[in-house]
Amino acid sequence: MICRYYLMVGSDKVDINSQSCIDVSSIIANLKDIKLSYNRIDYGGVTRKCGSNIEFVGNARDVLIEHFTINGLNSIASFAVYGIENDWTYKEIFSCPLDFSTFTYDSYKAEIGCLDNSIAALIKANKTTKYEYSVADIKDSLRLAYDHVSIRNEVTIQAIGNKQLTGEDTYTEIDKNVWWFYPRIGVINSDTPNNESIAFQDSEEAFQTDGTPMIWGMPGLNKTDIYFVECLKDCVVSIDFTHIGLNESLRGCVLAKVSGSSVTPLNCGYSNVMSRDENTRPSAVKWSGGLKKGERLQFAIYNYNHGQLDGSVGFEAHQDGYISWNDRQEPIYLDVISPEVLLGKLLSSICPGLDVRYKIKTTSADGTDNTRLKQTMLCPAESVRQFPSAKVYTSFDEFCKWMETSFGYIYQIEDMSESDEELILSNIYDFTCIYHDGYVNKLDDIVFRNTKFGSGDKLGYFFKVISEMDLESSFDYDFIGYEDYQSQEWGNDPYGVKVHTDRLYRSTEDKVIYSAINYTEPTYTSGAKYRWYSELKEAVIENVNVSRYVDTVEFGTIINDTVTEAGTYNGEVAIENICYCRKNMKFMYLSDGQYYYPFTGSDKYNNGDVVRDDMMFISNDQNYIVLKDCLVKCTVTESDVDDTKYPTVFFKHKNEVFDKSSVLYLTNVSDCVYKLATDRLYSKVAIGYNKQDYDLGNNGKDEFNFKSVYTTGVTLDDKELNMVSPYRADSYGVEELSNKMGEETSSTESDTQLFAISCVKTDNEYVVLRNNRIDGVSKDSMFNSDLAPIFMIEANKSYLASFAKTLTFVSSEGKSDVSIDGKSVSGNVELSDPLFGHGNISFTTDELVLPEDWNGCVEIPFEGGRKKGFLSTLDINVANNEAYEYELIEMIE
Repeated sequence: MICRYYLMVGSDKVDINSQSCIDVSSIIANLKDIKLSYNRIDYGGVTRKCGSNIEFVGNARDVLIEHFTINGLNSIASFAVYGIENDWTYKEIFSCPLDFSTFTYDSYKAEIGCLDNSIAALIKANKTTKYEYSVADIKDSLRLAYDHVSIRNEVTIQAIGNKQLTGEDTYTEIDKNVWWFYPRIGVINSDTPNNESIAFQDSEEAFQTDGTPMIWGMPGLNKTDIYFVECLKDCVVSIDFTHIGLNESLRGCVLAKVSGSSVTPLNCGYSNVMSRDENTRPSAVKWSGGLKKGERLQFAIYNYNHGQLDGSVGFEAHQDGYISWNDRQEPIYLDVISPEVLLGKLLSSICPGLDVRYKIKTTSADGTDNTRLKQTMLCPAESVRQFPSAKVYTSFDEFCKWMETSFGYIYQIEDMSESDEELILSNIYDFTCIYHDGYVNKLDDIVFRNTKFGSGDKLGYFFKVISEMDLESSFDYDFIGYEDYQSQEWGNDPYGVKVHTDRLYRSTEDKVIYSAINYTEPTYTSGAKYRWYSELKEAVIENVNVSRYVDTVEFGTIINDTVTEAGTYNGEVAIENICYCRKNMKFMYLSDGQYYYPFTGSDKYNNGDVVRDDMMFISNDQNYIVLKDCLVKCTVTESDVDDTKYPTVFFKHKNEVFDKSSVLYLTNVSDCVYKLATDRLYSKVAIGYNKQDYDLGNNGKDEFNFKSVYTTGVTLDDKELNMVSPYRADSYGVEELSNKMGEETSSTESDTQLFAISCVKTDNEYVVLRNNRIDGVSKDSMFNSDLAPIFMIEANKSYLASFAKTLTFVSSEGKSDVSIDGKSVSGNVELSDPLFGHGNISFTTDELVLPEDWNGCVEIPFEGGRKKGFLSTLDINVANNEAYEYELIEMIE
């Protein structure tokens, strides 16, 4: 490779147009030793460095010595390498500041190393540093309405006699004059944090000697003031006195509900007591049911020996009974932080004073939304506890680990300019289609419906399919996330909605992007409820700068239906017959009623099997660009734009970082070696979240968001892949800390932790998301099922398939007999479409692939066939025009 080398003193950047810049190509003594290295770190982004000290001679030596003599420890200088392009122009391939801490010189040369203060180097040096931030500085403007988890609480209840029997056992003699006996009932121990549903009363022992005889009624007709439990709000209660220890020969035991002045037996009826049957034994006192606010429970024993001379009865109490209930507290508001805001804060700490941009891509390569990521916010433990000066504690390394384990995202560092297109993409919302006669509804489809009401007034609104039935009765206009599409203007009228006009809507079925129109006046009124006339029209993107695109090419027409490909077309091409086929998502050539691909010159229109997004297209004087796999109308401007490139930390899904569709073919290769990549072979996978212990009444027995372990079938190496998130997602963890809110004097290890919470934004708050069916847990209030380990596996499926065909479930630290939307959390997982192969391929070549091409794959001849792989390392000896040393991560098609 033909290169030029530049030195610039007094600046940490090289400007080859500056008079202070020196071409040092002929005055570097160790030119043959200078080596540039590019390395992919942790299967993510690429870093680069210059691995040799540089020996400057001649004028370069003198300039460096003079600068150091004058400036001493404040000396700065920079070095750059430019390589020649095919058009004989030079392009920068490497630049860096020089490190004066390594500066030495003698009478012949000045030697100095390169200072790698790139963003990658700064991140590497500081990624494990744990930073502390005030939540008030980075919290979202809206708060999370946390409506709690329903917790099962249980307390032990003891029936206590008035005389000692043996040991700790007690008894009471019931005199013959007593109609009804009410034992003393007391709570022995409990674990009921912030109980808001049940109040306990240690009821005193009571004897009813007056009142209505047995044959006229049940207990407590004039003893409604005796009770051991009162309901503070509606809830479901379970009572079990079967082990309370009453002597089993005793009959007439009645558990009753007191509601106002009425008493209702629960475990038996009038006839049971009259006949002294089995239902009135102590072992039959067991009941579960709903209680209303203000209702109470009492326990009484009827004395069958009433009035008899020797009629006393001994009541013995030996053991304990139990009462349990589900308690759910009133909602509270929590401060939350968006992942992107936290990322920006971390980068500002790691790279102080530098203009570093950041981005988390919430759409995949095919244009679909990553809804799990879009619907996740972060909540620090101190915010859950409502500390007035809450802090968040985390590191860049923890953030990256969470993004990878939960969503399959890794980061790259790219030089990017500001783009209006990025803003447009972030405001495109997906729906299925505009309703049509041939539409076959599927569960969870979001459909835009044009319809008529009353005297023919036309309406338009989005709805979600909630069952696979007649759409007249099986849709929901008030679906979770509807706020992204429309607002309800007038109460709960199903058509009282206005579609948002400040965003775009992409039909995933038709591959068309629409904008919305709301007419200024409603077209129909019913009382105080208005029905708006809204409609969707094909969008036009205004003022797209043509300079952002490689070129503009013409085509003929747009085909809206799916077409069948007839094969390759090698004939002469007429522009009017070049068609964009929306549902095929590419340009094809129409000839004799058949559609052909590829065709002559199709590479100007398509990149592989999909339309190019770096070209502008024109038909009949209408310009088009591609957004999220859709061809969209646009107007054009040629005004100046800021094309300044800023270093940007860009999080994307692994499948997008490693792009199989973009292939570079190298032909002149040698010294090819294939080696098994044992660093990515694992016999076990641990995925999920660290196990937690709780102080809650049931110790969080329903929690499923803990660590799960799988075997992979690999026997060559006994290693475990750790995909355990450093951030938590356990519902019970949030609930437990919310019960300790305001207790600043008590601190726990949990206080420094960070919770991920699935939630959706409404007009004025975030609400907890519970959109999955969870079977196997006793609570319908559990949340964060979207963040469960099975979906973490789904997010990393292609990567895991690189070394396993099946993940065989071994164990879970959480509740394992659970399924989410029909998927068992303890089932085996079949894997397919591996991201990588099992090995790496190294070779040398005289062809250079620059880092901007590193997302794609490289194909080389190998052993009479071909091998494909993603670039892993590249070593360039800049003075050697022939040998570039590559290593590829094997790719399997």
